Amino acid sequence: MASTASAAVVPYGGVTQPPAGLTRVQGGNRVMTAVATSRQLFPGAGSARAVVIASSTSFADSLAGARLASAVGAPLLLTDPLALNTEVAGEVARVLAVPPATTASTTAGPALAAADAAGAVKPTTTGTVYLLGGTAAVSADVEAAVKAVNAKYSVTRVSGADRYETATKIAAQVAVDDPVAGAPLYVASGRDYPDGLAVAALAARTGGVVLLTDGPTMPASTLTHLQKFDPNSELLVAVGGPAARATAGHGADRALVGTDRYDTARRVAERFTAPAGSARVTAVGLATGDNWPDALAGAAAMGNLRGPLLLTPSASLSPSVAPAVTAASSAGRPSSALVFGGPTVVSTSTSSAFGVLVSG
Repeated sequence: MASTASAAVVPYGGVTQPPAGLTRVQGGNRVMTAVATSRQLFPGAGSARAVVIASSTSFADSLAGARLASAVGAPLLLTDPLALNTEVAGEVARVLAVPPATTASTTAGPALAAADAAGAVKPTTTGTVYLLGGTAAVSADVEAAVKAVNAKYSVTRVSGADRYETATKIAAQVAVDDPVAGAPLYVASGRDYPDGLAVAALAARTGGVVLLTDGPTMPASTLTHLQKFDPNSELLVAVGGPAARATAGHGADRALVGTDRYDTARRVAERFTAPAGSARVTAVGLATGDNWPDALAGAAAMGNLRGPLLLTPSASLSPSVAPAVTAASSAGRPSSALVFGGPTVVSTSTSSAFGVLVSG
């Protein structure tokens, strides 16, 4: 299953569907793989109205931030926390549309009022760059460097006292930009990365948000958010064993908990075509579950494409991938298979096996 066709550029405001077949998205390092992912989905200059930037050395803020990227139709880029990488600055300048001279005011109805109370900014306008986390995660020097790329950009930092509060701030912004009444509140561990990576794209497909637990413990900021927006635990969906323990059985019938990280990703993927009659999944992604950097960019990309991100060991395809692909094919077989990271991250044999599964 090889990639031969090139995808047509879509109008500003959307993403480009990957070509049919197997596509490996890779760069020389984690920063460049994120840049390559941005170029894959947003090949046209000025084709995104926003960009999300996170630290290349920590995964925590990006677990919720991947969902923000899909909410605003943006790529997720990674940078050195102390200095903006030259390649990232170049990609921001390439992909981000320049704001018009005047911008009409926008509103998001009741969702805006709710998000305002949680500290969110106004609905995203053209030329917005979101920085995830405080200055310890993405420094003031990085912020200044982003502003220097183009003085017309609006640079907004989304941060809280810690990773858990930052996730609630991101959720509030998502509620402004992609408001869906009754959407799920997904909760995953913020101590580790796999479950949050897997569920970010499902949150995009269902209009939900991603909140974090401190492993099996419920942080005060996450609890406050849940009590405010889901007091009866009707929307709560725990993802992974630690989050299920942290939620103390609330919404236990909806929890997505597998035997390991790969099986949890399978269970998440099965929700993409449930209930019956769900829209077809056109693209399926694969990243290593052994490490997080390439999977972060992949999670944001698959959120934009509304397809699942599956996880696998680097050297061999997880047995959980096959049933996940089968589930994703229930409304029609996906046409595109994307692998995030180079052969040292997802081996050639693993990538090939994935391509064969998706092609049928």
